[in-house]
Amino acid sequence: MKKTAIAFFLLIFVSCTSNKYTAMNSNDAKIFLNKKQNKDWFAQNYTDYKPDENQVKRWAKHSDKKILIFAGTWCGDTRFLLPKFFKCLDMLTEKPVLEIIWVNQEKKSKTKLEQTYHLERVPTFIILKNGKEISRVVEEVKVSIEKDIADALEVAN
Repeated sequence: MKKTAIAFFLLIFVSCTSNKYTAMNSNDAKIFLNKKQNKDWFAQNYTDYKPDENQVKRWAKHSDKKILIFAGTWCGDTRFLLPKFFKCLDMLTEKPVLEIIWVNQEKKSKTKLEQTYHLERVPTFIILKNGKEISRVVEEVKVSIEKDIADALEVAN
């Protein structure tokens, strides 16, 4: 089991350092973001952030939706928002389904989903219901990550 875990982490490290990014669920993403090359920016922004609990609670009603995130570890906005997003997500017992697509500086991924969703900037948080896009939060937030995501999740209700 230990050898399998080490092999998995090496695969992620090699994939990401060679600009061949991949899709991950929330658990895999948090493991990746806590790796040495990402830990400094992720840990500090995660620890320092104090989310508005009332806004985060609004997320809980939407476990039927999927949040598709396009992000790049090279991107300052990703480094700023993604740790805050995970801090909010960790406050929930019922979470929306999450998938992260890591893109390189040309905003390309192995999945090619950036073409399907017409990706222009990162990070981009796309809210899906029954496989269809209902809203998105792109690059910068208007109020806070927790409020903007809550508002985006509620669009299809």
